[in-house]
Amino acid sequence: MVQEDQVKVELIMPEENLFVGSYHRIIIRFAADTTLKFDDLHFEIPDGLKGGSISPSKDELFDEVPNVMLLVGYQPGMYALNVIENLTGIVVGSSKFTVDALWLKDDAGPTRWISNITTNNTYSTSLADGTRTRHQNFQTVKETRRIAILLVDTKSQRFDPTTLDGHKKRWMNAIVDGTVVGEVTKSSRLYFQEVSYNKFDLSANIFGPVHLPGNFDEYFNADNTAKGTFFQACFTAGDSQIDFENFDTLLCISQHVEGTTPRRAWANATRGNWNFITSAGTIKRGAISMPNESDPTDPRTLWDTFSHELGHNLDLRDQYKPDVVNRNLNSWDIMAYNYQLPHFSLANRLSLGWVPSGWVKSYELRSSATPVDQTVTLHPVELGNPPAGRFIGIEIRVAANWNYYFEYRVGQPKQIGDRYLPVDNVVLGTDVIPSTTDIRPSILLLDKENNGDGPVLINKQSYKEVDSTDPTFPTNFTASVSGIDGKKADVRIHFLMSGRPDPSIRPWPAGSDRPYQSPDIEVRNAKSLADSKWFNVPWVENTNTVVAKITNNGGADALKVGVNFYVKNFNVGSGSETLLGYQEKDIKKNATVEFTSEWIPQTGGHYCISVRIQDYQVPGFPDIKELSNQNNHAQSNYDRFYSTTSSPPSREIKTIEVGNPFNLRTRIWFVVSNSNPLYRTYLKHGWVFLDPGEAKDIEMMFEYAPDLLTNDMYSDELKLKYKEFEKKENNVDVTAYIENPYDNPHHEIQKLGGMQVQVLTGRATKFETFYLQDGIINGIIVAVDQSEPVKGGKLILRHTHRKTHTFEYQEVELDNGKFTAQRKDMTTDVKAFYLPSEGYGDCESKTLDVD
Repeated sequence: MVQEDQVKVELIMPEENLFVGSYHRIIIRFAADTTLKFDDLHFEIPDGLKGGSISPSKDELFDEVPNVMLLVGYQPGMYALNVIENLTGIVVGSSKFTVDALWLKDDAGPTRWISNITTNNTYSTSLADGTRTRHQNFQTVKETRRIAILLVDTKSQRFDPTTLDGHKKRWMNAIVDGTVVGEVTKSSRLYFQEVSYNKFDLSANIFGPVHLPGNFDEYFNADNTAKGTFFQACFTAGDSQIDFENFDTLLCISQHVEGTTPRRAWANATRGNWNFITSAGTIKRGAISMPNESDPTDPRTLWDTFSHELGHNLDLRDQYKPDVVNRNLNSWDIMAYNYQLPHFSLANRLSLGWVPSGWVKSYELRSSATPVDQTVTLHPVELGNPPAGRFIGIEIRVAANWNYYFEYRVGQPKQIGDRYLPVDNVVLGTDVIPSTTDIRPSILLLDKENNGDGPVLINKQSYKEVDSTDPTFPTNFTASVSGIDGKKADVRIHFLMSGRPDPSIRPWPAGSDRPYQSPDIEVRNAKSLADSKWFNVPWVENTNTVVAKITNNGGADALKVGVNFYVKNFNVGSGSETLLGYQEKDIKKNATVEFTSEWIPQTGGHYCISVRIQDYQVPGFPDIKELSNQNNHAQSNYDRFYSTTSSPPSREIKTIEVGNPFNLRTRIWFVVSNSNPLYRTYLKHGWVFLDPGEAKDIEMMFEYAPDLLTNDMYSDELKLKYKEFEKKENNVDVTAYIENPYDNPHHEIQKLGGMQVQVLTGRATKFETFYLQDGIINGIIVAVDQSEPVKGGKLILRHTHRKTHTFEYQEVELDNGKFTAQRKDMTTDVKAFYLPSEGYGDCESKTLDVD
């Protein structure tokens, strides 16, 4: 305890309890009679990381008032934050704070700091992603998903100790061990082994019960769905029993509350893996909430519900909302009907990586130059591994990001799934586009309104599409079924493609390392041309050329294609767009043409580029439209900057915009991925509620964190492990998920959007001199810490033309940090920009008047 006469520093602490894993800016006030300065001090939490730690970084707000950032730890309790004088080791200030995992504010979640590597254990799926060289949903995945089952109760009602063993056995049977029903043994594990062709497995251990300190209403909404911090409360409560490094999903089994109207948790789950704080640091895991005992009137079994919810952890969305008359999947897919264990439809199996490429026959309907008339023999999709010459599915690429699939569905006597199909022993046709938030589910049955017999076909039935809007080249697509005998089905694929064009642009991702950039959008500028590390990064207050690569995948030339370029704030969802420019060009069939627009971004902003192709129709023939307008929009959300290693490192403050596209109030969640454990990312809220159409700026901060290598609280083993990351950048992805407000109870979580930031570090630099003498521009760039000239890197001079006020850029050689360049005629001013070599941060000069 600090003695009263030694108190020289006051800490201004929050009044409320601090949520685990949150952060708080602590204001520092010095006593009037002290000569101590901020740099004379260091800060310590005696109980270590379970209570928290202090970030040594400074940001732009430090100059207004001295402050430190308290990084709250993972274990509830009361802790002290001490201020210690460096010279004497005397505690000159101290304050108490209390940590818990109970959050009572409904409008927004607590702050969150994230370090550690949080890109692990992420299962990512993609439907009709626009790949042109392989099956559009194909990836190779083999995984065992490790489930930690945790029994959880609240103050409202605790578990009865005499019944615990029975509950634990029932849950282990449902998830992995199996329960005999009639003559069949059923469990979620057996189901996933079956539907994945043994490429996906489950394991499980059961823990608890753990006792949450609040009552049921403090963790669950009125509709019994989990509140925003329920899952974190479960991770915190289970932390002493569970080594989360050994598990991928936490299944939270909550005790119901008896009464006139019993309260039972409504089953729901995270979409993919989300961020949680534990004794292992920030981790990324899936989470599922289910009641210990379901409503007696609910016909669904535990394995029914869990298998559906685990699909969400695997990044699958629900397929039952919104309603599309006669086209929703219903009991053809467990993501549309979590009862009686229907298998996943072919598109979902492909997206999960369970179907080898050679098992599916593909056709390019969108750009076929000649008629196709072929018969494909389908093997039952339930059995997989088709014999030679057969397939388990047919993929029809209608247009970029739009596919049809045909599969032969026939329930197998020795299997537990697909035993209650709407119609057995049939060929099923589905229509797949990328996920949308409000238009339609991503997977639908083919449209019954077309000519033919619809999407569910038996012998001698056909699915047909006829389009005669182009009388010269009518579209005629037919899938005719014959030969169904319980072991195979013959599907005759016949189509004559029309001469319709299809200008298109690919949405994100551009690749696994560029998840929120379109492969067809590029921002070019003098900076990116001089140094490829700045590829696709907008350069604020400088000339940028936005390039959109538009491809015509159709069977005819596209004349006078119009493309609009827009800019909007850095965002993770919908946001208002500002028009940058418009360009119109012709695109020959199967050709790609670059469209461009010039742009000078304003200072202080971080931007997203959006490109929209105007809905296309053949000039002079308004009835002849493009193949699809579902591939006419793409955007790139990307930034790159330095957290420099001045003493201390800089903390960079940014904002991202998030918007609610629905006309009802709903909640939006944010999930952060870090690639480098030597950096920290800060997020103002883990989730927010937004009113209809509302948009809100969410603060984010980024910093290099070398204290992880020097702080005595971290083990030598951990420091050695982290050492290899010193010279690597941190790739930060932020993904936003939105609850469908029309879903009651709120259950479906849809992916709204995302952004990507690359944060680098290096020694802070500056222009020590920058001047004009005898018509020659001179200068020297030095490292701030020792004022020594920089080694390597590139220099760009920007000259402003006197009459046109346009910019001309010049790359200049650096010689041990020094440079000289001839002043250009007809310019009014010049500014210099340093593009650093490895080990340094960037910097820019003042503007030099040369007129």
